[in-house]
This record gives sequence, structure tokens and C-alpha cells, in this order.
Amino acid sequence: MTNRIGYATNIKEKKNNKKKRLKDIMRGTFTYVRSKQVKQMTAI
Repeated sequence: MTNRIGYATNIKEKKNNKKKRLKDIMRGTFTYVRSKQVKQMTAI
């Protein structure tokens, strides 16, 4: 049987479970610094 779009309803979509963040990268806040005199100079 098909749904209204025309796809078979018994076929399941494969979910992409790829994680976006590595385990080594910690979550949380970070510090962002920008120079007042030179706007292009930034640091994290």
C-alpha cells in the first residue's frame, strides 16, 4: 500500500545517527574576545 505521496508505507527510512560533536569537545560556555581598535582581531 502507498501513502498519498506515492511511497510504500511498509518501507522505513534509514535514520542518520551521525553525531555532530566529538566526545572530546566539551559542552558549555566559551570566551570570545574582540579588539576595540582592530575589529578583525578576534580570539576564542
